[in-house]
Amino acid sequence: MKRIKAALLTAAVVAGMTVAATPAQATSYCNVGGGTFICEYAMSTTTLPDGTKQEFGIGTDRAVWTRWTNSSGGWTSWTSMGGEWYSAAAIRTQEVYPYLFCLVAKGSDGWLWADCRDNGGNWTGWSHLPDPS
Repeated sequence: MKRIKAALLTAAVVAGMTVAATPAQATSYCNVGGGTFICEYAMSTTTLPDGTKQEFGIGTDRAVWTRWTNSSGGWTSWTSMGGEWYSAAAIRTQEVYPYLFCLVAKGSDGWLWADCRDNGGNWTGWSHLPDPS
C-alpha cells in the first residue's frame, strides 16, 4: 500500500511540476519568523487537516528550511531539510491522502528533486525525479 501511495504521489508531482529559478544576481534576502530567506523564491505554506501549518523557505545557505505550528498554535524553530536549491520549494499534495505531500525544488544540477512526507510526519529524504520529457 505504501508503494502505491508513493507512486501516485510521485506521478502527481512529476505531472504538475514546473519550478522557476531566479538568476543568482537577483538574490535579495527577507526575514521571516526569525529566519533569513531568499526573497525571490518565496515561502511555501500548507495547512494539514488537523489545522497544523507548515512553512518552507530557501535559506541563505540554499537549503530548505521548515517550521510548523505546535499544539499551542505557536511556531517551532526553523529546521534545515538540507540540499542546495535554485527554486522555491513547491508543495504538491494529493486530495485522497491529505497528510501526504511532497516538496519539489530545482537542484544545483538543474534537475527536480522531491522530499515527501508520509501520514506520520516522516520524510523520505531528497530523491531525484525522472526527466518529465
